[in-house]
Amino acid sequence: MLALLLFFVCIYALLGYFLFGDYEKNLYFKTLSDSFVSMFVLLTTANFPDVMMPAYAYSKWNAIFFISYISTVLYVLMNLMLAVVYETFTGIEKDKFRKLLLHKRQACKLAFRLLVSKQSPDNVRFKQFQGLMRYYSPKTSPRDVVLIFRQLNASNTGSLTQDEFLNIYDAVTLKWRIKDPPDPWFTAAWPPLRRSDNIKRFGDANTGSGVIRLLTAWCEKLLCFVGYISVFILLLRLFKLKKRYRDIFGTLVLLSPLMWSTAVVMMVMYYFFAVIGMELFSMYNLKDCCVNTTVEDFYKYSSNSSTSGIGYYYLNNFSNLFVSGVTLFELTVVNNWFIIMDAYASVSNPYSRIYFMMFYLFTMVVLTIVVASVLEAFRFRIQYKKQTSKRDEEQMLHEEVTVDWNSLQRQVHNDAKLLEVLQMDFVVGGVVSYIGRRRRTRDVLQRHMYITEIAQWLQEAEQEELNDINSIIDEAQINARLISA
Repeated sequence: MLALLLFFVCIYALLGYFLFGDYEKNLYFKTLSDSFVSMFVLLTTANFPDVMMPAYAYSKWNAIFFISYISTVLYVLMNLMLAVVYETFTGIEKDKFRKLLLHKRQACKLAFRLLVSKQSPDNVRFKQFQGLMRYYSPKTSPRDVVLIFRQLNASNTGSLTQDEFLNIYDAVTLKWRIKDPPDPWFTAAWPPLRRSDNIKRFGDANTGSGVIRLLTAWCEKLLCFVGYISVFILLLRLFKLKKRYRDIFGTLVLLSPLMWSTAVVMMVMYYFFAVIGMELFSMYNLKDCCVNTTVEDFYKYSSNSSTSGIGYYYLNNFSNLFVSGVTLFELTVVNNWFIIMDAYASVSNPYSRIYFMMFYLFTMVVLTIVVASVLEAFRFRIQYKKQTSKRDEEQMLHEEVTVDWNSLQRQVHNDAKLLEVLQMDFVVGGVVSYIGRRRRTRDVLQRHMYITEIAQWLQEAEQEELNDINSIIDEAQINARLISA
């Protein structure tokens, strides 16, 4: 698609050179290279209508050339490229989810084969599961290990089958809390004791306010700044007032990992081009440069320069890494970016424009991918909201596990040390329920959205495994026949 875009730029550059190259006052199409640069910059509309005006002054019909170019390249091809990138990005995201799902499933199958014993070749007992969690997730508490095992063991047999073990990646992400925790002891205490607790709270509040006053006197400016930030954070609560705002904010939360990755890519790209820019252009001084060019007025230096900003373009240089980053950001915004490009082409070499054009193409591709990802995220969010009710979402994000002490003893095979540790989290001789909560991540939502496709993917994967097994058996039989012959 990018090649098609550049093809149209070249075609119109050639036409512009033959149509307007003979005009004496038209410096934009004086040579074929000038024509290509002018049409490439016009792709960003940074030099429009300046590039059109000399030809337009000669004949009003010449405007058709520029209008057709902008309509074709900017409004058709650029949007078509966005659509192509969006469709490609959506397919890549779906295929990446499929491959990751199948890869995790295959990893679980391999781990299951290593965990089973000769006594129970089709099941994983709690002891083996506990040993796995000790290496896979060493920070998981014994209570969570028990709850994860019980959540996986839907058949309540005390051991995990292979189908149950395949869900371990999802179960490990659950965050557990006790269901309906008991009220604090002071809520059922004698009324004077309740009031004493309120007095304690009041005393704590006064102590806290005293600390705040002390800190305010010590560093007033810092706390004022923190106060402004807290007010801004409180304003974010306005998102709760309307459902559409909450959906937008939720989509941005889902996009935050991708935005972080994009920011890292942009920083690496900026650093890459900044280093190259310093190597190529750091030795040039742009003050009073570009004489007899279209950008001469922007670099006329005077101590009495006006405050319009025209005379300060010499500051856009590559003298150090920070200034280079600012200059590259100005090029990213594409507002008058050709002025910087033409200045360095004037003081160094006309081929230096390749550097600026390559930077624009790179940023255009990256930003197009970002826009495509945002569109795909909002489309995904809209479809998810249509297919999922609030009740279904709550059931999807929460898992309940009920544990009675007697079954827990049988599960851990009366391990005295482990039971002593678990006494703090489970009721001895009684029953307790825990709620496991999943984070509302994109992976969790995708498993719900692609439930039909997942069944098809798993069926295809099982068929491929069966075909591989059959091919291995056939190959072994052929080898056996050859050996016997």
